[in-house]
Amino acid sequence: MHFHISQVKRPLLAVAICTALPSCKLARTSDFDPAGDPAIAAAASASASTHLPFIELDRDLLPDRKTLVPDGKPYRLRPGDGLELEVAGHPESLGRSIVLPDGMLYYDVAEGVRAGGETIAEVERELSKQLVGNYAAPIVSANLYDVQGSRYTILGQVRQPGTYPLSAPTTLLNAIASAGGLSSGNIAGKTRDLSDLGRSVVVRDGRLMPVNFEKLIRAGDMRHNIYLQAGDYIFMPASGTEKVYVLGSVANPTTVPYSSDLTLVSAIASARGLQQGAFANGVVLIRGSFHEPKLAGVDLRDVLRGKAKNFRLQPGDIIWVPRRPWYKLEEYAKLAITSIATSVALNEAYKIFEDEDDDDDSRNTVNVNVGGSPAPTTTTTNEVFVPVPASEP
Repeated sequence: MHFHISQVKRPLLAVAICTALPSCKLARTSDFDPAGDPAIAAAASASASTHLPFIELDRDLLPDRKTLVPDGKPYRLRPGDGLELEVAGHPESLGRSIVLPDGMLYYDVAEGVRAGGETIAEVERELSKQLVGNYAAPIVSANLYDVQGSRYTILGQVRQPGTYPLSAPTTLLNAIASAGGLSSGNIAGKTRDLSDLGRSVVVRDGRLMPVNFEKLIRAGDMRHNIYLQAGDYIFMPASGTEKVYVLGSVANPTTVPYSSDLTLVSAIASARGLQQGAFANGVVLIRGSFHEPKLAGVDLRDVLRGKAKNFRLQPGDIIWVPRRPWYKLEEYAKLAITSIATSVALNEAYKIFEDEDDDDDSRNTVNVNVGGSPAPTTTTTNEVFVPVPASEP
């Protein structure tokens, strides 16, 4: 693995990942207790309909052409990057140095150069100038041996998930290959990929990139093979998972194991109900891939009052509770799908880390490098935090 995890509790990991992704903010859970709400209990036990008035949303978008070509600019150093340096003709001068948090780099007897934001060639020239009094016509050469400041993260159903350096132009397919390729398994006697390409995402600066993994990997459509940037977050969830997602303005965004009698109301109850001020009249149910989803709007208040039927769910369904009213479901969904997809990716990410925490509950710190910056070391508190995307329209 290319990141370090020190046995973290799930709430702490939520804090760490939220800190690393700008599309996320932290909100404290409400005191909602679904077990004590008779309306919830009655609606959950009522007969449920199997039919929903879905609308289909075609989001078959293409990435901007600019993202399909490398920018051609030389790599600029960032804090944490490591350089191996040597004065030509002086093997005894070989040494290593790291770009400090303030952007400075120190080598040999040079007084120090500002390396943060500079190219390697610029650092070489400046060091050569500073060493003129100590070497005859010094020529300093520098090689990047460790990239910490510019990285991307890939998690989910790849063989080697983690954070990877981004010191050279790297495409999405390059990144998947560097992570060992897609995870596979034996299903019904056949070797198959385990990733859900329809719900795989690339998140950049809090935005969902319009990349169709199915077309890229299954059909070889290179129009979706974008070049990565520092801080990009790739998530490829497992396919065929028997669970339902409950996200948005609920007290405890979570996944719920699927069962044939799982309904909208019982799933929301598993998430400890709604946050204060949530738009219960416009709960959105999403089914299918993120590229061609089917959506249905449900008035949860009417369901709880018995004015509308409760609905049975299907594996992979996403229940999204908005924070504010919407008026046209199709228009709202086009704007909200980024927040929904990002929330699913975050939820699954700390689920992955939580599984690794099961072996040892005695330690409670985390240092996860997501999005290019190390998350702060965090200690356990009595407060529970959950991720709520800040980019919801």
